[in-house]
Amino acid sequence: MDDIDLKRVKKMVAKKKNSVKKKKSSGKNKKMLTNAPEDKVFWVNGGVILKNLADLEKELMSMSFETFHYHVNPYKNDFANWVNDILGDPALAKELRKLKTRKSMARYVKSRIKQLTK
Repeated sequence: MDDIDLKRVKKMVAKKKNSVKKKKSSGKNKKMLTNAPEDKVFWVNGGVILKNLADLEKELMSMSFETFHYHVNPYKNDFANWVNDILGDPALAKELRKLKTRKSMARYVKSRIKQLTK
């Protein structure tokens, strides 16, 4: 094998590795976008039930300050815990722990959904 053939083989192997990585991550992304199991849905204080990230984004935009503060305060962040433990998105959960307002959380969840659907 000469150098040119070796370079071609290396490129082909690199492309194959990249395509396998993309396939693996897309399956994980789809899991994060699916509904939580019925016994693991999020019950918002006040009765609203969240099943997925889209529900979370929608509810964050409309919930009252009191409801938000019940779930997110200096002692806990129920939304981040649910996203991490149930929906399996530790990256999003980490960001939600940093954010302090419902609108900023809603915007970030929306951008994460867009990122996961690409």
